[in-house]
Parts: sequence; C-alpha cells; structure tokens
Amino acid sequence: MPEYLKRRFGGTGLQFYLAFMALFLYVFTKISADLYAGAIFIDQAVKINLYLAIIILLVISGLFTILGGLTAVIWTDFIQTILMMCGAFYLMVVAFIRVGGFDSMVQKYFEAVPNTTLLLRGEGVFWNSTYPPENPYPPPVDRKYRECGIPASNAMHMFRSVDDQELPWTGVIFGMTISNVWYWCTDQVIVQRTLSAKNLT
Repeated sequence: MPEYLKRRFGGTGLQFYLAFMALFLYVFTKISADLYAGAIFIDQAVKINLYLAIIILLVISGLFTILGGLTAVIWTDFIQTILMMCGAFYLMVVAFIRVGGFDSMVQKYFEAVPNTTLLLRGEGVFWNSTYPPENPYPPPVDRKYRECGIPASNAMHMFRSVDDQELPWTGVIFGMTISNVWYWCTDQVIVQRTLSAKNLT
C-alpha cells in the first residue's frame, strides 16, 4: 500500500506516513496477538517457555519472509486456503451428522444454557462449587446476570430490530459494511497480494 500510494499520488511523505502507521498498528494489534496465540500453541504442544516460543516464531517468520519474499507468502496463503477450506467443509459435514442435521443443531443451540445461568435464574438443581452445598442457589442478582448465557430468541436472524442490544440492522448495514470494506479493500495484508500481481489475469 505505501508503494502504491507513492506511485499513484507521488512524493514520499504519504508513503512514509502510511508505512509508519501500518507498522505501528500491526505491532500492537495483529502481530502481537498472532505471536501470543502461536506461542501458546507451541507451549502447549512441546512444553517450552512462552517467550522462547515467541522468539522461535519471530526467527522462522523473518527468515521465511526475507529469503522467500512475497512469492513465498502468497504460495503459503494459497496452500493454507485450500487446507482450511477442505478442513472446514469436512468439519461441517461431520458436525451436522453428529448433531443430527441443521434443524437439530438450531434446537440444541437454544437448549445450550450453562448450569451457572440456570442457577442464577433459580431454575436448576445443579450444584456449583462457587456456592456451598447447603445453599446451592445464589442470592438474588441483577436481571442482566440472570439472562447472561441464554440464547436470544432471534439468534438465527441477521437483520434484527433497530433497538436490539446485540446487533441491530443498522449496525449490520452501516457498521459492519464500512469495517469490512476497510479491511478487505484497504488493509495492507489483504491488498498487498493483489497489488503485487504482474497483471490482472
């Protein structure tokens, strides 16, 4: 993106500004989260120190990108996309078979209420270690805590009323659309693959 803007509008000021902002934002948002998540996986898999796992990820990623360039990154994305799509489709089929189909999944979803939520509503007979056995029901609490964890009746609807507290239709159209256009059309990680293409075909 910085190089594209330089060629499109000229000058180096805009290029430097966008490069600095992208690097600054990525370090404190995406890169840090990705490194932490990857380090946790390595730590759980091979039982090594979390910070050592982060260093290993940085070294491998740096060498891979420097030696292979953007071509290696694009080929990696291509292969990973195929693997993820095949894995997601397989998981979907297996999940639907085990749960009994789409209608059964919807029914089970609305029945999936945590035991603690049932306790807060006073509807359960389950004992929770948070409360002593002789008094399994907690004291009265605010309604928002009693309702927490209970699937909303309109959970399977995308376009909801404007006063919906979770996802009103105005948020879907104006909020999510704007943020999605920003990410998929202007984000450096997404757009650089397209801008690096030799031609449109």
